[in-house]
Amino acid sequence: EMAGFRRLSTVAGLGLALILGLIGPAQGATPIKLTDIYNPLKILKAELTLPQSSVDSLDSTDVNQLKVYVPGTIVFTVDGKTSGTLDIKVRLKGSTSMYRLSETPSFKIKFQKDAVGNGYLGLNRMTFNGMVQDNSKVHEFGAYTLFNAVGVAAPKTGYVRLYINGV
Repeated sequence: EMAGFRRLSTVAGLGLALILGLIGPAQGATPIKLTDIYNPLKILKAELTLPQSSVDSLDSTDVNQLKVYVPGTIVFTVDGKTSGTLDIKVRLKGSTSMYRLSETPSFKIKFQKDAVGNGYLGLNRMTFNGMVQDNSKVHEFGAYTLFNAVGVAAPKTGYVRLYINGV
């Protein structure tokens, strides 16, 4: 199983994080800001930790099982700033391009919400796109940046190096 994680880290380590959610107040004592996450000049480090039951579920051959949210934790780091450990739910994303955990997957994560319904930094969810169909790794980033610049609603974006269970 770890060989699959190594391949994932090597092939999809630099993926596009499409950040979706509502902006609100930060929870906890974290120095990371939304501008750190969305900064196109920085690469965010994300360390996703999954228990074995979640790994098994996300590497299932049952396609229906791949879209079920499973528990995990994530830590974001950039420029010496850290989010601390965040409890999340995670699932694979895609349809024709859905890849299992041992391949090059894309992910959807949900943040744990506070008492008023806000997730981490006000974000309720986040998408990590493995960009397996975009070798340049800039098509979606360029399109979303252009859309936002001309006032068309589109997700904010940033780049992330994703590690899964330390690999």
